[in-house]
Amino acid sequence: MNATGKSQMLREDFLAVACIRSTVEKVDLVTFHPTSPWLAYVTRDSVVTVWDYNADQVIYTNGFGGAEEAALQEQLLAVRAAQALNQGDPPPTSARDALSKSSNSGSVKAVAFMDLASVYWLLAQRDLWQGRSHDGASVPPLGRSRRQLAGRSWLVVACEHKVVAHDLFSTDVVDLPRAALCENKTPVQLGWLLRTTASIAGLGNDERMAATAADTLPTLAVGTSSGAVYLASLDKGKTTCKLGGAHRGAVTAIASLPGLKPGLPDRLVTGAADGSLALWEPVLASGVEREIA
Repeated sequence: MNATGKSQMLREDFLAVACIRSTVEKVDLVTFHPTSPWLAYVTRDSVVTVWDYNADQVIYTNGFGGAEEAALQEQLLAVRAAQALNQGDPPPTSARDALSKSSNSGSVKAVAFMDLASVYWLLAQRDLWQGRSHDGASVPPLGRSRRQLAGRSWLVVACEHKVVAHDLFSTDVVDLPRAALCENKTPVQLGWLLRTTASIAGLGNDERMAATAADTLPTLAVGTSSGAVYLASLDKGKTTCKLGGAHRGAVTAIASLPGLKPGLPDRLVTGAADGSLALWEPVLASGVEREIA
């Protein structure tokens, strides 16, 4: 290809870019929302930003792990104030109204979205994986997640010293320190179990009576530097299960799989720095179902 042809190809590729956002620091992590036009990215200085690439607008930003917190709080307040004015609500008046204090959080390791729309489409996708058709007449049952997630859109951030969940639709924050969440191990990866049991979801006795054997109960899976995986209820703010004994290195990847048959609880796949893969059946509460080293 001659120089003219290469130049033309570069111009065409550039014109295919829908939107560009520049950052001062290098971008280390990127996560897309499953349904909304949102991109969450983490820069080298541990600043987490959610960007609406359709509107070219930042809808959330917060700094963790030693960033200039005062400036970041002011920036977040300005964004939240603009959103509140557009919705007709009074703007927040202090940083305490907008976010939790992010000092001592440590560097950001992973980010993840969770809301009702995400649950719906992830369940629909799994129906297709299991060979079942999905159309408007076949709506995946949302179960208790409809009550847990209605009106919320969680951005979950795994930091060196804790896991923080911010609701993008309000100023609600859930802080899960690593000492209480994962036996003081560093959280490094995030995943979700969608269909699980009442005990793993952390339901109380009264709530368990109303739950089915494999209800839709989004449960957070946190992979750690020790190789263990902890399951936690974001709604209850507590750890419900530990999966250990499979990995000798830090967890580097997490993915959930549907049960072997429709309606069965989810399984979990994890990979680690020691080169091992593990397939877990969390409901068995007996550790690894199968490990591939």
